[in-house]
Amino acid sequence: MGLGVIVLLYGLFGLLKPGLRIENEKAGFPYLIGFIAGVLGGAYNINGPPAVIYGMLKAWPPERFRATLQGYFLPTGLLILLGHGAAGLWTGQVVRLFAFSLPALFLGVWLGGMMNWRVPEKQFRLIVYASLVLMGGFLVLRGIGA
Repeated sequence: MGLGVIVLLYGLFGLLKPGLRIENEKAGFPYLIGFIAGVLGGAYNINGPPAVIYGMLKAWPPERFRATLQGYFLPTGLLILLGHGAAGLWTGQVVRLFAFSLPALFLGVWLGGMMNWRVPEKQFRLIVYASLVLMGGFLVLRGIGA
């Protein structure tokens, strides 16, 4: 629930005051973000918000943002999958639900690729901040048992 509150507040802050940027970060800061994302990914399957927040704070242009996060999510997602498989968390129901979700996953990837080149940078940032608000809100609701 704590992560949900942080992500929700950051998303709201970004919508209200979108100019916050990291200019001169400490050398270990990216490693700290990576460590936090790794812990959250391994424990709760939510490694994305810290990486997205970091990308927004770095003010990466949409092309770099997308390419960097794709290069991050593919290997980390595979490692999380393998870790869950090794821990015995894969069941028949999990595999069926995963297979059921594949058409929506592929549709989302295709639509995202189509939209990537058509969305101006300012609108892209608003979409990302609004998505963070939604993700944070869902995490808070899940944390309170709603």
